[in-house]
Amino acid sequence: MYAEKYEAFQEEIFKIHEYFIPTSESLQKEIKKDSTEIKQNMSNIRTAMKTEGETLKSLVDTVVSENMRQIDQIEHSLLENLNTQDKTLDDYITYLHNLVKEFQECFSFTEPQKLMFKKKPKIRSIPKTSKPVTPGFTAGQYNKCDVAKLLGKTHVPNTKSENREIRPIESVYNTEMKSTLKEMKEKEK
Repeated sequence: MYAEKYEAFQEEIFKIHEYFIPTSESLQKEIKKDSTEIKQNMSNIRTAMKTEGETLKSLVDTVVSENMRQIDQIEHSLLENLNTQDKTLDDYITYLHNLVKEFQECFSFTEPQKLMFKKKPKIRSIPKTSKPVTPGFTAGQYNKCDVAKLLGKTHVPNTKSENREIRPIESVYNTEMKSTLKEMKEKEK
């Protein structure tokens, strides 16, 4: 009875050393390799995401810069137009002041005949001016989903993960292992 139990335990120890430990170590190596691949893949995804983000930021900066240049040009044009109108009115006001002086000279007592021969003055009309039409700004219409579509997103395939393949013990525990076990038993006797 002891010999049978001893032999059964020897057989189990042999299986552990020849099959279970090497198979488990092999699976462990696969897991570590998969872990390294996952880390590298995730790093690549992060890099791609950052690149996409930087590209979008660059495009946003370009569009904002172009819009700012356009606003600067519009502002310059509007201010130039207003300055021209201001100068025209300034010249007109000077004309009016000079006209008033001229009329007042006609009232002077030193030369009353001037008033007699002077025609009724014709005052030039006030120059026309225009009120500028200032531009407005329509904010873009976007949301987080729109930006996510521009940048792309991570997806996990909707497939079930496969179980790792484990060689059946029968493929390892064949006649060679049985003969090796038999030799070990004979040496112990």
